[in-house]
Amino acid sequence: MPTAPASVLRIDPTSERDHPLSSGTPSAPPRPAWKPGFEWHYRWSDRRGSGTYIRTIVGVDTVDGLPCYVMRTGDREIYWSTADLAWVMERMGGKIESRALPEYRRFVWPLEPGKTWMARYQWSHPGEGKTEERARRHRVAGLEPVQV
Repeated sequence: MPTAPASVLRIDPTSERDHPLSSGTPSAPPRPAWKPGFEWHYRWSDRRGSGTYIRTIVGVDTVDGLPCYVMRTGDREIYWSTADLAWVMERMGGKIESRALPEYRRFVWPLEPGKTWMARYQWSHPGEGKTEERARRHRVAGLEPVQV
């Protein structure tokens, strides 16, 4: 299958130090609209082995009135807000494995190189009775060419 050039924005956790940005960056891409059937194929490897997995959008559902895309990978279902692609929760075997309240805003649109934001949420793992406050700082590090 032929490949076509595309661009992706790399989002990195930030630190207190500055990171150089690429110059001449085009305008920010819009928030993508996912549709059932969209797939992402991943390959991984480490010292113990390697493998692949696929994440597929299988539909739309609501979580406490919030419309969410449902992404499936194996037996896991991952829920992402349709409004901003915030991470809402993960289910395994129909049971909530982990959840964020409010939802974890991994992206703040439009994504532009240099943009930073802080995501604060309460992460819970009901099956283990664990809850913790989390704060994650994100930064759009730059635009990278990819082949798809």
